[in-house]
Amino acid sequence: MWILKYLFINVKDLFIFIIYMISIYLLLIAQIILYSLNPLLKKIASKNVSYNKFVTMYQIFSLVFSFCHIIYLYKFKNITLTELKKIDNKDLVFCFLAVLTGFLGSILFLYIVKLDELSYLVPNIQGIVILFNLFLSYFVLNEKMPLNKCIGTLLIFIGILFLNYNHYNNKYLKV
Repeated sequence: MWILKYLFINVKDLFIFIIYMISIYLLLIAQIILYSLNPLLKKIASKNVSYNKFVTMYQIFSLVFSFCHIIYLYKFKNITLTELKKIDNKDLVFCFLAVLTGFLGSILFLYIVKLDELSYLVPNIQGIVILFNLFLSYFVLNEKMPLNKCIGTLLIFIGILFLNYNHYNNKYLKV
């Protein structure tokens, strides 16, 4: 009898785990689609517009979406100024730095996307971001770096070298 009870709990836990993983992967797929479409749409939208005009339009749309999101949080998630005042100063500094780096990175990307092919830029940027985040996670956050992460990091680095070598030869040396 205890075996059936044990199996039932494991089947139930397994079912919960599967549902959890499906929801995580659906969110990851949505994130991947959005991150994939974003540079493409930026490249298309900025094709016939000057950098300054495009950045201005981009920031106006960002403000509109931010304002709508703040209204949503206030109305449906009960986030008030009183709640925001309870945030620790250290957390506020890190939040500010996260917004600043995201803002500056976005503005810089809007400029970079006009300089070269998207199929070259995005893999290069994302690959280097992965490498940089792995090192920061290890040295700053003390996250573990098992062998599979080290091998994956090495493969990403080799891939970036191949990508750049091929791009450089095709673009500048005409080999």
